[in-house]
Amino acid sequence: MDIYLTDLEPRIKRNTFLTKKHFIETKILPYFGKRKLDDIRTSMSSSGKMKL
Repeated sequence: MDIYLTDLEPRIKRNTFLTKKHFIETKILPYFGKRKLDDIRTSMSSSGKMKL
């Protein structure tokens, strides 16, 4: 995730970056935990268990 955020930061406005970073850290990472990308399926996020 650090690589993604490092790449993203200079390309968008500061507030947009902070919003995306906050969403990733508080919603996405806790939901998926330490799963590998290969283990994540679209049905996991569309099952209604992820509270946005």
